[in-house]
Amino acid sequence: MSTWEEFFRSAPGISCVLYCCVYAALGLCLSTFGPVILDLSVQTSANLRDTGFCLIIRSLGYLLGSFLGFLYDKFPGHRLLSIAMGLAGLGTLGITWARSSIALSATVSLQGIAMGLIDTGCNLLLLWLFLDKSGPPMQAMHCAFAVGATLGPFLLRIVESMKLGVGSTTVGTELVGVGSYNGAFYIIAALCAVLSVVLFFVESPKSRSSPPMVESSGNDSAGVDTGSIVPGESVKVSETVVAGTPTPSAVGDNAFSFQKWRIVIVTATLLGIYVGVETGYGSYVTAFSVLHVGSTEADGQLLAGVYWAAIMVGRFASIWIASMISADLFLKASMGASAVSAIFLLVTGGAGSIPLWLGSIAFGLSMACVYPTTLTLVDTFFPILGRHVTLIMIGSATGEMALPAIIASFFGGTVHDVDLNGRDTVKGGSPMVLMWVLAVFCPINFALLYLLLRFGNDIKEKLSSSQQVKDNNSVA
Repeated sequence: MSTWEEFFRSAPGISCVLYCCVYAALGLCLSTFGPVILDLSVQTSANLRDTGFCLIIRSLGYLLGSFLGFLYDKFPGHRLLSIAMGLAGLGTLGITWARSSIALSATVSLQGIAMGLIDTGCNLLLLWLFLDKSGPPMQAMHCAFAVGATLGPFLLRIVESMKLGVGSTTVGTELVGVGSYNGAFYIIAALCAVLSVVLFFVESPKSRSSPPMVESSGNDSAGVDTGSIVPGESVKVSETVVAGTPTPSAVGDNAFSFQKWRIVIVTATLLGIYVGVETGYGSYVTAFSVLHVGSTEADGQLLAGVYWAAIMVGRFASIWIASMISADLFLKASMGASAVSAIFLLVTGGAGSIPLWLGSIAFGLSMACVYPTTLTLVDTFFPILGRHVTLIMIGSATGEMALPAIIASFFGGTVHDVDLNGRDTVKGGSPMVLMWVLAVFCPINFALLYLLLRFGNDIKEKLSSSQQVKDNNSVA
């Protein structure tokens, strides 16, 4: 039997595949709101700004769900994920029933709470399973998210084409609200329900908040290292101290508490900006294309799909790149390129569809690896526990709420304010705020990366020195 077959037959392999499927469903949920934001404005008889604030309400729910991450330290992780997937399915299904902005806000807030709990759980449980070998599995899981996020806009187009027909070239918003996207949301809700049932019956990883045993007898109850296998390596259960990352039992969970939380706070801020920019662009690029560039809604939705596809391709490549270069170098290159791409979009965003498509592809590719690589990097500084991931996810959810809120506040315009033959009559704001948010916050994030590396290297040195002192005392 090959090492790949052994991996996928093992408990960590089965769980890894499940997390990838869950994350793909998360991508589907996340990416299908923005491309139909114009249609949802018609469905709920609200203007674009009010519908955009429903997206902010979902992000607030995401934030609330992230606050619940500490539950993974106390209860079986897969049971919690099962409940969250069921709630995500209900919230997704509710979008098709909403006929007012209040009803839409209520249903997407439920979806958001579930998504926050899912996001926290998948990242934390995967880190517990693979420890210092979490790099490639983490990249694979986040690649699966991008696969789902890519399929979302294309699923919308397929469903609408079955109702509306293919090949319309109408400019602007003439066809907005005519098509029906309900079938896409039904499919996503059904997928969430299936995953909810499967997760309920799969054994959960052991919490890292319980210190691992110093030595193992070789059975499955020995400790968390039963999940530290990857394809191509032999399965070892007897080793509990992972090279490069001191275990909580080795240095004490409360050792260097200030330095640890300082890193967590910087990480939460960095990933908050990243998620806010990534989600904000994916949610509003369709509306930007229609209202500012004069594209058809179909072309705008395809642009959103291509943007998420670029992220998918980047994350797929990152699975192998992460095993060849260090996480800090990978992040420097990626975040530097994303800052350059953001400035390019600001300069050329209103110049036409070609620069917008090229900039969107470049931006998606350069942003692809940031989230999973950052989590993997931080886990090399010290062992991440549930409460650490909870704060990081709270930061992510805050960014996902705050930056799209800025975009929604200044984006302006309604479906009926747009001149179908032009792009100069958007009222109450400017769609270019989308590009300004990218161009301002991506360079800020690049600076935060260097602060994270400085704090991280400092605590690695202190933890290493502390462990060496304990080893010397033990020998003496």
